[in-house]
Amino acid sequence: MDILLVTGKLAEPIVREVVSKTRSKHKVDIIVLPVHVISLLSTREIGLSLKRMNIDVSKYELVVVPGLCRGSCREFEEIIDVPCVKGSIHAYDLPLILELDDPLKELSREKPADEVIRERIIARNKEVLLEIEARGRGVRVGSTYIPYDPPPFRIMSEISNAYSLEREELRRKIEYFVENGVDIISLGFEPFNPRPDHVYRLVKWVKREYDLPIAIDTLIPSEIKAGVEAGVDLVLSIDLCNVDKVLDIIRDTPAVIIPYDSCREYLPRDHGERIDLLDRLYVKLRDKGFDKVIGDLILDPPITGNVLDSLYSYKLFKQK
Repeated sequence: MDILLVTGKLAEPIVREVVSKTRSKHKVDIIVLPVHVISLLSTREIGLSLKRMNIDVSKYELVVVPGLCRGSCREFEEIIDVPCVKGSIHAYDLPLILELDDPLKELSREKPADEVIRERIIARNKEVLLEIEARGRGVRVGSTYIPYDPPPFRIMSEISNAYSLEREELRRKIEYFVENGVDIISLGFEPFNPRPDHVYRLVKWVKREYDLPIAIDTLIPSEIKAGVEAGVDLVLSIDLCNVDKVLDIIRDTPAVIIPYDSCREYLPRDHGERIDLLDRLYVKLRDKGFDKVIGDLILDPPITGNVLDSLYSYKLFKQK
């Protein structure tokens, strides 16, 4: 099938790169309209633009316009007598369209291809993410791989004061998070009030009921010990105060390190100092042979802190 892809100036380089790398049995040409963002045009305006440009569209069996263009492709066909369908929203999904046996039959004049071949796009994206994981470095937390250089990104959600919840309430919260795409569940406990028995029983129960990575959020060494003994997959958090007390305990368990001293309740406001403290902690763990480490500079709150600087500090620490 002879196909004409319509795009704009801004997307042209990406579209040409993607099409050049796509194995398709169709003959594909690309036409660039004299606009920067083509998705701002309607299907009717695209048809009128091609007509004004004196483009011979009649030699094509199908015209594919961007998925975000307003209107139905039937409006395009009223101006140019060639079948038209809506393509993908994102140029990087074009291969899935061009690899279809009959795009005219399988795509829509009304809906973006993303909606029509959604399952194919999701399956392809999963394959791409698995390939990225295989090439990169990272930390495995239970059954979940956390790359040092995302994508993919992993989502962890915390259930605060998990020990105080009835089992059914805890179950409801866990299942809500899982249904909404959470990769790791973190169980939170009360600060300054050690409850190692609660930690052990709760982690054991959750691990028995659910096949997903579980983290515990506590700085108390006795609770960290209880969580590790119960089979927790990730420890939050290791700081300057508790590191010497838990290093042997967490030897085989991934842990998050933070630039905090819980003995003095001290978190530097200066982000440069946070980087230095976290680096000291990281070097200490590394020199002891511990390599399952995730650094957290601690993001500032949006009103009382400096979100931009704290975000930038993550980049600086990673470079260091």
